[in-house]
Amino acid sequence: MFLKAHRIPESLLFNAEGLSKRARILAMEAFDKKFFYGGSVCSNGGHSLRTKAGHCIQCDTSRIAFQLRSSDAGFVYLCYSKRIELV
Repeated sequence: MFLKAHRIPESLLFNAEGLSKRARILAMEAFDKKFFYGGSVCSNGGHSLRTKAGHCIQCDTSRIAFQLRSSDAGFVYLCYSKRIELV
């Protein structure tokens, strides 16, 4: 219900059960997953859905948008001025 309400497709979820933090992060990056479950539950509400960094997305839903934005592909534009030789 939570995933549907926040438009999070199951394809973005990763089962991190039994993995160390390092192994979880490496696997999530390799498979391009944004959120995980199967780790420890949060102390506030006993939730198990978390960002790659381990933050509970059910206690603080703003972390959903942050995670999606911060892991999106993007472009970096560079400008150069010949006159003042500044990039």
